[in-house]
This record gives sequence, structure tokens and C-alpha cells, in this order.
Amino acid sequence: MISQPFLLSLTIRSGMPIMQMIRNYSIDLMFTLPVYVFIFSVIWKLINRYRYGRWEYIFVFALAQALGDGNQTFLHAPTLLLFIPYVMINYHAINLAPYLVIERHLPQNRSDSHWKLPLAVLSIVLTYLVGGAIIVGLSRVLDFSN
Repeated sequence: MISQPFLLSLTIRSGMPIMQMIRNYSIDLMFTLPVYVFIFSVIWKLINRYRYGRWEYIFVFALAQALGDGNQTFLHAPTLLLFIPYVMINYHAINLAPYLVIERHLPQNRSDSHWKLPLAVLSIVLTYLVGGAIIVGLSRVLDFSN
């Protein structure tokens, strides 16, 4: 995110030269964009494999993304989980309109397994954890200081 890059050293500040801003934003995108492609690939696989009702999708996928993206925050300050509905709204803004567009085009023969909801939460949270670990690991290997 341009407003909050994965490394503080990539923050764009007032008065910074334009080339430095472009450099910082480009580095942030190089690290985060593949992770978001990975996250949305997992979501795509889940919605093509399992039949989720509209409200199941709206609640469970936003909850999973909020928990996954905020995992470190919620581990260090569990009381912030009280505000998770607000965080979920951010993921509705990203996911809901595209889902409503493709919902009727999803395969009809999807599974209605009773495991589909916990599997969605677990898969998405783990995807965020793995993606975050890769970003942190690569930034250390490539010596991007924070």
C-alpha cells in the first residue's frame, strides 16, 4: 500500500524526490503484488471447488482476510479483534463486487462439504502468513533495512 508499505524505509514522504518515490513504490509492489496474486489464487480455487452461499462468502472470506492480514496485530493486541467488523469492510471493498459479477458463472458441481468454511478461513490465513514470511525473508536476504 502506498500509504503503508511493507517496510518503513519505503515510506513516501513530503519533499522526497519523485524518482525516490517511484523507486520506493516499485520495490513495495515487487514484494507485495505476487503475494496478493497468490492470495486471490487461493480464493479463486476455493470458490471454484466449494459452493459458498452469498452471505457465507461475504462473512467468511472477509473474516479470513482480516485475520490473515492483521495476524501480528491481533496476536499482540487481541482486544483489537473487537474492531474486526471494521477491518472486514475493507475486504468487502476489494472482494464483493468481483464476486457478485462472477458468482453465477462458477461451476455448478462444486462441493457443499461441511469443511468448506473452516477450510476457507484456515487456507486464507495461512496464505497471508506464508506470503508475509516470504516478504520478510526476501527483504532480509536482499538487505532492505527497515
